[in-house]
Amino acid sequence: MCNSLVQLTLLLSIILAISACSRGDSDPVIENTEVATSVPNEFASFVNKQHSLSASDYTAVIATNSSGQSGSYTLKITFDDGHSETRTGSINTSSGPGNSCAGLQRPCESINLDYPGGIELSLSATVPSQVSLVDRAGNLIHTAAGRITIPTSKVDGEDYSKAYYRAIDPADERTNLAKWKTKNGFNSGSGTTVSATFRDVNDLGYGRHITAHRNTDGSMAFMVDNYLVDLATGDSSANYGSLNLDAAVLRARKFHDGTNAIEFSPVKEGGDIKDSIVKFYTFLPGSTDEEQLRRNVIDMDGRGLKSVPSVCLSCHGGRVLPLNNDGSFNSLALGSAELNLLNAESFEYSSDSGFSKGELHDAIRMINDFISRSYTTDATEGSWDASYAFEVSQGRYSGSTTSGRSTSSFIPEGWRDNTPWVQDPAKKNPTGTALLFKQVVEPHCYSCHALQGSTQQGINNFISTAVNFSSYEKFKTFEEQIVEYVYRRGNMPLSLRNFERFWLDPAGAPSLLASHLGDSYDIQDKKGNRVVRVPGMPFAKAGEDRVVASPVSLNASASLLSNTFKWKLLSAPSGATHSFTAENANATQFSANLDGVYTLQLSTSNDIGSSVDTVRITIDSGLTTNQKSLRFDTDIRAILGSDSNTGKCTLCHSEGGTPVTPVFYTDAGRSTPNSSSLYTDVMARVNLVDPENSLILQKPLGNNHVGGTIAGFSNTADTDYQTLLNWIREGALQ
Repeated sequence: MCNSLVQLTLLLSIILAISACSRGDSDPVIENTEVATSVPNEFASFVNKQHSLSASDYTAVIATNSSGQSGSYTLKITFDDGHSETRTGSINTSSGPGNSCAGLQRPCESINLDYPGGIELSLSATVPSQVSLVDRAGNLIHTAAGRITIPTSKVDGEDYSKAYYRAIDPADERTNLAKWKTKNGFNSGSGTTVSATFRDVNDLGYGRHITAHRNTDGSMAFMVDNYLVDLATGDSSANYGSLNLDAAVLRARKFHDGTNAIEFSPVKEGGDIKDSIVKFYTFLPGSTDEEQLRRNVIDMDGRGLKSVPSVCLSCHGGRVLPLNNDGSFNSLALGSAELNLLNAESFEYSSDSGFSKGELHDAIRMINDFISRSYTTDATEGSWDASYAFEVSQGRYSGSTTSGRSTSSFIPEGWRDNTPWVQDPAKKNPTGTALLFKQVVEPHCYSCHALQGSTQQGINNFISTAVNFSSYEKFKTFEEQIVEYVYRRGNMPLSLRNFERFWLDPAGAPSLLASHLGDSYDIQDKKGNRVVRVPGMPFAKAGEDRVVASPVSLNASASLLSNTFKWKLLSAPSGATHSFTAENANATQFSANLDGVYTLQLSTSNDIGSSVDTVRITIDSGLTTNQKSLRFDTDIRAILGSDSNTGKCTLCHSEGGTPVTPVFYTDAGRSTPNSSSLYTDVMARVNLVDPENSLILQKPLGNNHVGGTIAGFSNTADTDYQTLLNWIREGALQ
């Protein structure tokens, strides 16, 4: 007990010392709060879930299969939150098939979505009929006889998983574990096989038995048996303790929770090994390998099912993109994932003979050697820059994964105290940088972030790979995002077990991290003091200031951890009148009779607190294009640059553009891996819940953008920025 107190006192002293060096103002105090019940299930999911539908108005069109028919119908509408509405009506001498209503004899039902997501429509009628869902511009979204199901997310669900497996296993040769092992050379008598057993303490908390096999042609496969001893229901931490390690050591089938499998093999069967990509499979538990059937969804943290490969890509550096328009898996996403290194120093080992850390050292080193062989240090422009991951893979083994000994003392060059900065050599890493790496970055950030970032020429490589956190200097460029995602949203560290360990002691890693975030760390208590606390407090987001015509759509979906909403007018031009369609709703329409500036206040709350935000709405009835009339084809293409290679975006984002980018914003030359439509590609960079956080807006502003700030986006008041923002907030219509 005395030693623990001494260690805690020493750590707090170090934190205070670092704070004094890194910024000259007061240190944040520590507020010991519990994780609020309002913290959403955001673990192992994406910041942008690629919601299928925007918050907007829609119409369900009921059409009979033949014209001239009459009858009745019942339409059940089910929303994401589980509630449903039932509409009934008559069909009178129908106009027949079609998806429009104006001037025609087709019943239509209005539908409003206050929050981006999905919807299900179920139609029953006394005459053969079909139902169509169209947006407010009349664009057809989907039509079907009887039932339409639009998933909440375009990058989650059964269809997404099935499309992925069709891409990586088109002949269905890996539908169970036995077949997968055969296809990857297990028990073939050739190649090299190695295995190890441990508990994955930092990430998922499972007892894990991993078997790795490297074939003579260089292809590799990794099979991970997961063991979980259920002591409590749901996501209780009691389920993720040392008993899982015991179950793994015993290979106890009773506690076997399924098998994750990863291949590093050519994109196409029999292809060139140089074109290998990382592929993910997961199999149900079973008494035999044949009984371990492939599955599309998996629950790895007790917080609900998530689809493959989305849940895998989240920790393996992958790009999460919607399916192509023909339902096939996006090729850019398909080859985007990488292999994660095993940190031998982070695992829990058994004291049983054959399972100790010392006895498993060589096995884990060999597995890491396999993994590092998948990395390339001469990556082509626009592809992942593996230099940082390779530096760490070798550094952890004293310079060689083929023969070195594992060490816990390795610090990458960019994280060493007093290392000069690249872009500003006059600056150096402060004292305590190495401690930040060992206490925060390596255990909680490195595994995912090291697999991010793409290589570019010269100094641009610093910007394009900054998200990999390979140096303290790069880490500092993301201060505001770190505050947002770690301390406000609570969805980083990404996995639930990692989140729990990070927040186990708010005076430890959370306070140490906060001390390096400078003035960006602005979370305060009611007295105005900066405070370090577990995420759970609401945070109101009314959106960026906008120039619009009346009426304007307002949506508070981006507000964090909030379950009540209140809109209020604070100021208006003299003599103006105004109205809200719903003052106490997440989404509302604001109308005003005079041009001028209106200041609105949004208040949100949850069970432990409240928050307010303001937004300035400038009503301008003389706008050339009303925000509700904005369309992709007529308004947004012109900003991107249309099909020329001299446009604001297409100068770089086109085939043959410089620098080389994997994302095209032209219709010309659209070949694999960009086979989907231009609109689909743009929508993959749109965040319907948090429009201002859309990459299509953030990048041209110059935020970690190789191309810097783009004309028309010098600030959020610029015309092009406002056009894009208004287009997204009004439904991002095609």
